[in-house]
Amino acid sequence: MNLDKLKTLIRHIVNESLDLLSEDIQKGEWWIDSTGHNIFADVEVSGRGHEDFVMEYLCNEILHFFDLNYNEEAGFAYYEDDIKSVLIRRGEFSEKEENIWNSKGPSEVIINNLIKHKVYRDNGQANEAVYIAYGASQTDPRDYAMKNLGWKIMKTFGNELEIQTWHLTPSDLDSIVKGIWDICEDNNDNPLVNVTVQATGKRFVRIPLNVLEQKMAQKIQKYQSGVHTGFTEAINEDYHFHHKEYRMYEGNRHIVVAFDDNSRLKFEVHFRDVRGQDREKWRKKAASTWKSLANELYRDVPLNDALNPIQKSWKECFQEAMKDPKLKPYIRNNHHQKVFDDKGYPKSVQGKPQACIDPVNFTAH
Repeated sequence: MNLDKLKTLIRHIVNESLDLLSEDIQKGEWWIDSTGHNIFADVEVSGRGHEDFVMEYLCNEILHFFDLNYNEEAGFAYYEDDIKSVLIRRGEFSEKEENIWNSKGPSEVIINNLIKHKVYRDNGQANEAVYIAYGASQTDPRDYAMKNLGWKIMKTFGNELEIQTWHLTPSDLDSIVKGIWDICEDNNDNPLVNVTVQATGKRFVRIPLNVLEQKMAQKIQKYQSGVHTGFTEAINEDYHFHHKEYRMYEGNRHIVVAFDDNSRLKFEVHFRDVRGQDREKWRKKAASTWKSLANELYRDVPLNDALNPIQKSWKECFQEAMKDPKLKPYIRNNHHQKVFDDKGYPKSVQGKPQACIDPVNFTAH
């Protein structure tokens, strides 16, 4: 390789690295489950894509019904004899089931038993679930998860987000918003979001997050058509606290306060060693502490030299409250800037700083 080509290649690598460092949204692909929790599903990074997580979920769900524990390395077919033993023990493996098992295969018996006990909504869903678990379904596992589990696909492209969802109800929007909060960096609190609704084929392009936060599909439609009503109307769906001048939300990991000027403040909750149901109590305590401190600051009105009151805005009060020592135990501080999230990476590299590129000498240091 000659010197000119080498310089061009190095320049290209450096530019790409600088682009990554300047992006405000973590790169990658995720599942957002029905509660708004994120599952990193970027096959190029972690080796596990969206389909893998659906198959694993269904294998666990079906085998749990038969009192069996799933091992991903074994595969679903490995457990056929174990399922047969469970059916025999339960008295649900008659001569008829045995004939079907031997002639049509175990899948037919498994599906019929799941239908009998109403594990799934209908015959169609039971068939799809079992054949996806086997890895032999004509149904796209991603469509199954969006339709039946309420999961959403989330991908990032530069400073935009791509969301795929089966429906767009207030509860769908609630989980979408919570999922987005968890990957947005503080310097880009209002990214543009593209939303595809699989059931209807509708697509909404470059919708600001603060429009999605209203959790009403008609608001998104109005924005798409150019009739945007802002963020000043009351929100009736799933908010933690609703004040006439701000709204406080609880995400899975973040506490967010949205103001009428479309701006937001947020912090990521440091759960420390809190586990299980205590995590929710800890998160609520974090939110209530922040709100209480802001209320104290808002009520404590100082006077200027002319003895006139100086009323701070709610935004100023919440900003100052974030610096209060009483709130520090609840705030998670990142000690380094990460280009990618830790999810999906080997434990050996999690939590470690990324190399910084020197644009002059083209070296990492």
